[in-house]
Amino acid sequence: FYEAYGVDAVMLVEHSGLNPMGGKARAGCPIVNLQQTLDGLTDAGFAVGVYEELSDFDAPHMGTRKLKVRALTQVVTPGVPVYFHGAATRRGEARFSEGRPYAGVRYTADGIVLVEVRANSREAFIQERLTEEGLRGHIDLLGGVADPVYVMDWPQRLRALLPRTRNLLSVPATSRQFAEEICRCVDQELAMHGTRRHAIPHR
Repeated sequence: FYEAYGVDAVMLVEHSGLNPMGGKARAGCPIVNLQQTLDGLTDAGFAVGVYEELSDFDAPHMGTRKLKVRALTQVVTPGVPVYFHGAATRRGEARFSEGRPYAGVRYTADGIVLVEVRANSREAFIQERLTEEGLRGHIDLLGGVADPVYVMDWPQRLRALLPRTRNLLSVPATSRQFAEEICRCVDQELAMHGTRRHAIPHR
């Protein structure tokens, strides 16, 4: 059984449809509903840390009493939304979801450059000369993109399209260099969450 307290419990009630327990700021779910519960949070743009209780063999002892110890096993994000802990030992197939891609956009005189980074498949795709409507349509087709979106030279009038952005400090000269910079930024973002620690190639 997985449970949360305080503000975390409020987020579970609001975004995952759980009921408060005991009339307090406490909510939880059984293991069979864990992925569905996490999906509610990642769909809302949250990164979620999942803690597991260690086995009796791994837990430390204080005299004759065993202490309950919990450890962070994974951080799921909108870009990497599937919780894998223990999936290899379960019966049946584990459900897999690619998740929303991370993205970088750059406004140029020739149109918008979009870099789409798929963290699970470790691929990056570049699209150039997009119009504003073309960008909107492509983001809708993807089902949205993961936050934050990395931007360069992004006009103020388009802020509503990508409300959570992060400006790049360096100025890559070409679309390929821009894609390499986006891959580097995504890799740092995932490493910060403990999800990925190797560079993401692009093509």
